Amino acid sequence: MSRFVPPMILLFAYVRDARPPSIDAHLAAVERQLGEASVARLDPARRARREASLGHLRAYVAAGRYPHNHVLPAGRERTHPVDGAFRSGSGRTPVFVDEHDTPCAVAHLMRASGAHDLVERIRRERNTAFVHELSDVDGVAMWVDESGFTIDELARIQPTYCHTDILHQEIGAGLIAVPTIAATATSAILLANGRRPWPTLAIGAAGGVGLAVHSAVGPIRSQDCSGDGHYPKQARRVGGVEAGVGTGFVVLNALGFVLAATLPHDASVAVRPLDGGGEVAIQGRF
Repeated sequence: MSRFVPPMILLFAYVRDARPPSIDAHLAAVERQLGEASVARLDPARRARREASLGHLRAYVAAGRYPHNHVLPAGRERTHPVDGAFRSGSGRTPVFVDEHDTPCAVAHLMRASGAHDLVERIRRERNTAFVHELSDVDGVAMWVDESGFTIDELARIQPTYCHTDILHQEIGAGLIAVPTIAATATSAILLANGRRPWPTLAIGAAGGVGLAVHSAVGPIRSQDCSGDGHYPKQARRVGGVEAGVGTGFVVLNALGFVLAATLPHDASVAVRPLDGGGEVAIQGRF
């Protein structure tokens, strides 16, 4: 039984890994590049605001909490190509602030500067817009000018996010869980009656392994266009439950195999009386 547990623990740890390396790496690289860029064109006030914003960006990356795209499965192509900008299209789209109130990097910088009303205005009016598409939103041009960044630099900061569909993961878990529960319950009943339920024990154990494996691949499929390891919290939560339940079923059915192996063998003896009476079945245990 102990051979089953370490892989299940590793799968659970894998699902709980919330770090999205590609988005992290992109934002960290942009922050370094912008920190090294010339600011000779800026006055002291704008230089100070730019430096403060780069510090806020470093903290944002360290926190590692990014928006989810629950709204545009098809994604959007970038309308103004910018060298060094995060990839777009193929299911990816900007999300300024998601339904969990998680801001994108640019929205975070705006909030950190005190422009909360501007963030809410963009959230209501242009929540899936690229930065270049926000120039006609009241207050955006002024904030960009005072921030110390150019519009192209902000476009490089702004990532895009894959569509997150948690429903398919839950359905997949259910399709595996139903036969696993049925097989495990059947095995328990048969064991209680002194029988060896080898087939249902095998089905139950296989289902437990299936749930544990699905707990890892489910979050990946929920962001299957990204390749960046950015697993939404809902996907990680469902995956964590799957990993725990799957491990439990593996352990229960492994115990069932052990218990079944210790049961005495059954023997049936049929006796037909000499006087032609009915057959009498005698069942014993040895």
